Amino acid sequence: MAFRTVTKISGTSQQFRIAGPNKLVGIFNTPQSQQILTILVTGKTCTISVINRLKPGFREYKLWSASLNSMAFYSQVNVTNTNCTIE
Repeated sequence: MAFRTVTKISGTSQQFRIAGPNKLVGIFNTPQSQQILTILVTGKTCTISVINRLKPGFREYKLWSASLNSMAFYSQVNVTNTNCTIE
């Protein structure tokens, strides 16, 4: 099962798919890069892993900056903290 949405920022899309009985994968596409978010549920715990990768031919990430309230360029993208809670 999968569903796809297109966001307000031109050229971006999000797609989520159920990748197994305990795994949800979200793929966030921008014109220059892709972010893959994997949520894995085991019993009453869950983990989130994030992979950022540039598309062929690009050397920097063009992403939304909340602090600038506009798009910005980044040479690296690092996820430093994730949190997953089962309710």
